[in-house]
Amino acid sequence: MLTFEDYSYETLQQYAERIRQCPHRSNDLSVGSFLMWNEGTGLQFAVYNDTFLCKVYYGDDPAFCYPFGKDPDGAVDALIEYTRQENVPLKFYCVSEEMLSKLQGDKRFGTLMANYDRRWSDYIYDINEMAQFAGRKFGGQRNHINKFRKSYGEPDFRPISQDDLPAIRDMLTQYRQQHKNGGLEKSEYKHTYDLLEHFDELHMLGGAMHHSGKVIAFTIGELVGDTLIIHVEKALTEYDGVYPTTFQCFVRYVLSVADRPLKWVNREDDCGDLGLRTSKTQYHPVELLHKYIVNVNSPAAGLKMPLDIPFASGCLTDIRESDKARYFALSTDKENNRYWGYDYEEDKTFMPDPDADAFFNMQAFDMSIGESVNFAVREHAAGDLIGETIVYRFTPDGHAEIGGRIDREHQGKGLGTAAFAATADFAEQVLNVKPKAKCYKQNTPSYRMITGAGFRQTGEDDTFYYFER
Repeated sequence: MLTFEDYSYETLQQYAERIRQCPHRSNDLSVGSFLMWNEGTGLQFAVYNDTFLCKVYYGDDPAFCYPFGKDPDGAVDALIEYTRQENVPLKFYCVSEEMLSKLQGDKRFGTLMANYDRRWSDYIYDINEMAQFAGRKFGGQRNHINKFRKSYGEPDFRPISQDDLPAIRDMLTQYRQQHKNGGLEKSEYKHTYDLLEHFDELHMLGGAMHHSGKVIAFTIGELVGDTLIIHVEKALTEYDGVYPTTFQCFVRYVLSVADRPLKWVNREDDCGDLGLRTSKTQYHPVELLHKYIVNVNSPAAGLKMPLDIPFASGCLTDIRESDKARYFALSTDKENNRYWGYDYEEDKTFMPDPDADAFFNMQAFDMSIGESVNFAVREHAAGDLIGETIVYRFTPDGHAEIGGRIDREHQGKGLGTAAFAATADFAEQVLNVKPKAKCYKQNTPSYRMITGAGFRQTGEDDTFYYFER
């Protein structure tokens, strides 16, 4: 059976050379990305017959990279057995379109549900175009570089040395004062310092732009196959043209020292930031590398939309575009959601100030990959969204968990219990799964709702009561 090792800096060093054998150009499966973005993911590594696998958590369940190395087919067989024994879904993450086609043709898998989130698609550029910025389409970049030269002289770009680190840290402090500092940014800053500390011993490449005795920009990347993956690009924007100038200097430097021919530059994703999206698009990527989540044999496969399930005092439907404002209000009511089990403010995949679109898109994406089935609770089919129920955490042994919440205005009317029961009926009769539930021990209303919907308590621990129907 597969044995996974927890991430640590030591295990990252141990597996670094295997990770760099990744046949894809994705940032996610790289040493630098594992170093910077492992926090809160439950990252683990494994090797099967000289073949590398990794595991992270997507929501409540693990997701795996498709194995690469000597024996990927054998590793997939081992992974299928591992998920069966662990009673977790088989789910792949960071799947390229090419790999998705391979999965779809693999008879070991049954139904597949797959989608990608545009926020996390990597921008891929032709490395020689980035080194030259030749031709009409790169006129803007050349103009910015010319302004930089006119204002500050010939670029003073140098490989990063240990002596540069204090000046780079000072520059980062100034940079942070100029930019927003939400959860995603705070995590990036923290692990940028980690990358600075270790990039050299992890055989990465770094460079810094100097002016008048100070560092005004720096960048760090690594080589994976024929691709330069850039993990960090930071600059003080009061220096006009510093970003394209530093980027081009770094690409030229890497080309001059690389031990192999290079074709591509991966500048990572835009995380949904529209300003960053505009900037990265202006460099004319040759590809947006979409990275699919692939769910194997989800009970939600083939579910017909739209959903419309009446019950005695209301109905369940899919969550609609017209529900965005009310769904946002339901999702961000901190008092009402204190026992929901998910705090969006701790979710690093959200931007600092998520809006109604963010919450709507998140549940729609989870539906699209068979991660969950989300219902709007209404008093009648054309009524407003007044709550949500969800079927999720599908397991290979045929179980799924049910959750539910009602907005404060409509509590105490029995709607929650009736909607919860209707959702459990749907899970049994349509998805053919056995419903389970849990609630925090101090959440007496939830306990009453669950037991009122026909569930019986089957266990408890220090935090939760557990139920089955």
